[in-house]
Amino acid sequence: MKKNNNEFIPGETEKIATRRSRRLAEKLKATKQRLKLASAWRGGEKLVLLGGGLIFVLNLYLVWMFFGTEAFNTTYSGPVIPFFAKIISLSGLPLAYAIEIVNISFFLVFPVSFYWLVKKVSGKPLVALLSGLVVSLPISPFAGARAYGMFFSVEGPHIASLSIVPIAIYGLMSFLHTGGLKNLVLAALGSALVGLISPFGLLAYVIFAGLVTFSEVLLGHGRLKLMRVMAVLIFTGGICSFWYNPGFFWWLLSGPMGLEWREMVSRLIPISLFTTPILGVFGYLLFDRKPDLQPLFLGIFLTIAFGMIIMTGRGVMPSTPVRYFPEFGVALAFLFGVAVDRLLELRLKIKRLFVNAALIILVGVMTVGIVTGRSKILAFDQGVLGLWTGVDRGELWQAREQFGGGYSIAGYAITALTAGGTVFLRSKVKEEREKH
Repeated sequence: MKKNNNEFIPGETEKIATRRSRRLAEKLKATKQRLKLASAWRGGEKLVLLGGGLIFVLNLYLVWMFFGTEAFNTTYSGPVIPFFAKIISLSGLPLAYAIEIVNISFFLVFPVSFYWLVKKVSGKPLVALLSGLVVSLPISPFAGARAYGMFFSVEGPHIASLSIVPIAIYGLMSFLHTGGLKNLVLAALGSALVGLISPFGLLAYVIFAGLVTFSEVLLGHGRLKLMRVMAVLIFTGGICSFWYNPGFFWWLLSGPMGLEWREMVSRLIPISLFTTPILGVFGYLLFDRKPDLQPLFLGIFLTIAFGMIIMTGRGVMPSTPVRYFPEFGVALAFLFGVAVDRLLELRLKIKRLFVNAALIILVGVMTVGIVTGRSKILAFDQGVLGLWTGVDRGELWQAREQFGGGYSIAGYAITALTAGGTVFLRSKVKEEREKH
């Protein structure tokens, strides 16, 4: 039946703006109803905890057989893994077995920290659950690549550092959003811990952090956020200075060991002059001031970045392309979770029951794949006195020992000043709160 045109003519006492506002509200309501997923998939603290618990249990099942075994023999450039292993070995456990416990612990930290990071970025437990399940699949480039690197190759420190990257990025995003000393400390400690576990892992963190910062700048307040990033870098450097003291750090940049990194920079500069403006314009046009699209932006650009690194390989980045496979798997898992969520939101008149059934089947299939695929991981298997005794020190660690004396004292002093400055800032913040 044709509607009367008089229905759209406002009355004498009704303003046109009022009618327009009401029609807009009705359209928004209809859109929300059309795009709304079942509430059970959208939120609730219990659902978030349940998803995180499922991810943890599945990964624990994957690596349970490594308890009570010796760690793969490798060298260490940072002190974190040997330090924790030494503490465990005080119980009488041989150092090789203690290192394996540390490796397992870091392996289990990653899926949970990644799950919470995806939940923060997307704001959706569904995206976090799907991404967490994909990154836990015992195949390459997902959990299979991380398990091989951790338990069957010399990449143990690199994979361990990857477990802390989500925590560092979580702190960085929180600090960029709201500031605050707690967020600054979390971001700085997280990134410093990555560097103290593996310098190679720090390079992967820089790529993640760079794209996260770019996405945040696109959302507005770019100058303030860039200043906050600088603050994180300064605090991170201060925390790490006890290990990477000024003399050692300068030698890394200018000495023979830094040759590969200098070559990388020289190769990246001409490439960046061409690609950065294009990617910048592309990101600005599609994602500027669109916070709801930030997860999609990060998923796409992280996947492209690590995919390009793998394809170009040693031609641009240091080391072999296969070392970046775990990072590529992380980016791909995140993109998968975001893409599935977007597809569900863009569905056209699909019944909610069908959508929920499809999600349950998808989660069930991946869970079964993780449980039944554990055998694929097993298929991969076919000094200094005092605290660091028995630890295989890497080339970087051995080089560091040449920069003791005044350099070492300066490094520890910088770290102490950073810690003292943090305490001082904390007390000032507390005083300001008490005044108000």
